Amino acid sequence: MKKLGSYKGFEISVVAITDNSQKYTGYVATRTGIRIESPSNNPLNRRALKQSINELISKR
Repeated sequence: MKKLGSYKGFEISVVAITDNSQKYTGYVATRTGIRIESPSNNPLNRRALKQSINELISKR
């Protein structure tokens, strides 16, 4: 895991993500008790990850 920085309290990292039998490298945002993975169809899309974070924050 390589930490890239933070965004709205989430630590952004690049990690190896496994989804069933598929393995890929993608962005992950973590905060205490919360883990958001980048979409499997475009795992290196930071904009999509930030959009997911914003959606989660707006629901709270």
